[in-house]
Amino acid sequence: MASEIQNGKKEFSFTWRIENISYSWHKTGDKIISPAFVVGSMERTCWTLRLHPRGRKNEDYMSFYLYREKEDKGPEKISLNYELSFLTPDGSPVDKDAPKIKGSFAKNMSYGHPRSVNRDEIFVHKKHLYLHEDCITVYCRMWKGEGTICDSQQAFARTRIGVQHVSMVEAFQPKDKILPLVPIFRAQKELTVNISHGNEMLSVDVASMEKGIKYTTCKLSVLNSTGNVVCENHSSWFDEDVKELWRYPIPPQKYDPNSDTLCLLCEFSFSSGIDYEKIEEIKYGIHLLRPILNNMSKSNFSSGPNIVDDLKSLYDKGILTDAKIKTTTKIFPVHRVMLYARSSKFRMIFKNYTKEKNVLIEMLDLEEDTVKRLLLFLYTDTVEDLQWEIAAKLYYAASKYQFLKLKGLCSSFLINKLNATNASQLLLMADTHKDSNLKRVAEDFILKYDEQIFGSEEWDTFTDAQPQLAAKTMGLKYKMNKDSKKIDRPPLTKITYGSIVDDLKFLYTSQTLNDVEIKTKKTTFPAHITVLSARSPVFRELFQTSMKESVEMEDVEDDIVRRLLLFLYTDVMESLQWKIAKSLYCVAVEYKVERLKIKCSSFFMENMNSTNTTEILVLADQQQDLDLKENVEKFILRNEREMYGSKEWVEFAEKNPDLAVHSMLMKYRKNT
Repeated sequence: MASEIQNGKKEFSFTWRIENISYSWHKTGDKIISPAFVVGSMERTCWTLRLHPRGRKNEDYMSFYLYREKEDKGPEKISLNYELSFLTPDGSPVDKDAPKIKGSFAKNMSYGHPRSVNRDEIFVHKKHLYLHEDCITVYCRMWKGEGTICDSQQAFARTRIGVQHVSMVEAFQPKDKILPLVPIFRAQKELTVNISHGNEMLSVDVASMEKGIKYTTCKLSVLNSTGNVVCENHSSWFDEDVKELWRYPIPPQKYDPNSDTLCLLCEFSFSSGIDYEKIEEIKYGIHLLRPILNNMSKSNFSSGPNIVDDLKSLYDKGILTDAKIKTTTKIFPVHRVMLYARSSKFRMIFKNYTKEKNVLIEMLDLEEDTVKRLLLFLYTDTVEDLQWEIAAKLYYAASKYQFLKLKGLCSSFLINKLNATNASQLLLMADTHKDSNLKRVAEDFILKYDEQIFGSEEWDTFTDAQPQLAAKTMGLKYKMNKDSKKIDRPPLTKITYGSIVDDLKFLYTSQTLNDVEIKTKKTTFPAHITVLSARSPVFRELFQTSMKESVEMEDVEDDIVRRLLLFLYTDVMESLQWKIAKSLYCVAVEYKVERLKIKCSSFFMENMNSTNTTEILVLADQQQDLDLKENVEKFILRNEREMYGSKEWVEFAEKNPDLAVHSMLMKYRKNT
């Protein structure tokens, strides 16, 4: 028996996921190389996979090769079997009849096919089979020997092509004569774009400003007031040294030149190369089973509601609110902890209202619509349908009440909408709120377009209302460096803004404004009713029935409660071990934390093998989790030879005969 195992089949598989593949900058002959992997069971030989996105010799095809590295500790030649394939999002081969090839590899030698698959198949005709969220997955299996598998290893690697997307929308009137628009991406160091309009013609000047851009795509669309496309242009280019100038007509028959407002939509995406590559996981074992890349069946599983979904639902339904915001026209019920977590000003306010219920906060200087949008951001981190006046009012509110991220978002929007007409308004806004960064941007823009702005009616009106600010700004022109035509002054202050998750994590770790405690046998964990109620229907019902100041969880270990609370506040799950995952899963099921339950289920599926599959099958059956149970049974069915022949399955079947029979019948139910 020992001899049979020693002389058995040795197998290795390498799964390589490449993200943002459509933004690959590689020309014909260029390649993306996977992280190198050493296969100990094959005499310590070293290998890489090599993918040519635009073919090794023909740009219409993608080429895929297995390459033995020039330097490794193996013999000069090694013979083995291998197969190369592209995988679908669910982990199965696109070509189920991929050839199994026997080859003899010397060092610095590769095998593969220069025409592995046509690019149109990948990106157009069969995109749903090859790509998932612009990721392509390739798979290599290598083996030596025959018979029973005596040594098996799996490695999983990921490479990410770094991509940045930048977009901008600008409105203009067809009747305008030579309308210079703001450089779209002046805040971006990668590209500078200038656009002008006149005489029914749009001129676009694009230039790269930083070394390192590998590939850029651009889409420009002009839309009329009904949303129909008047004209459109697509372009892409390689390398960093780019200077593009496009001119194309705006057909007057597609819009009303007297009344229509046209909208220019600019969408740029650019890559500066590979920003991540790593072998992320290696699995060992005789009975390792085939990888399931998309482990949870999409027909049965979603990712579950995230923290933003849960908080917005709680707000929309007005559940367990404990404060009110009053405008001149409406009162908005809210949750104190959300105001506290997201605003440094409200942290000061609520220091004096730690026990009071239904605190009233007057915002009489804000319009109802502004407060509505403010609260939407408070609970979701999003702002909708921004226009200049709306953004200006939100900026005022965010600045006054110190919602720093909202202030930053509004600033960015206003900067992107900056033009000669509203420049003085932005300058005044920045000066009023002592926003030095925003003021600098407004000043630089005014000085750049000084002749157009200083001679405008808007500047005359501004000068009458704000003579000191106007004089000071105009005086900056005489401090400009003659060579650079810029004012020599310190760089802009770098400001970072926390997301809603960052703010809630601060709320949790600071242990302030707590209104409930979670008690185990050994420890008391401070918490917040709002967060617990948003994430768990069980907690929500408990607090709606009676406002308890503590919740007993004496049968749960301290570490599991700590992990549970961290997830409730942040959607973050710390690294897991099998035993911890099982305990956390049971708590998630008990308190109906759907997203945590799914994440634990995913962990089970990703780490499943012949020794622990039955354990999860029993757990899913006990918890009446039909989705997990179905996915485990599918896993067993896909690997029936390895499963039904293992000693673990025999022991499981003796203890759980009904469950074992039910699972084994899956094969026949599937075929009927």
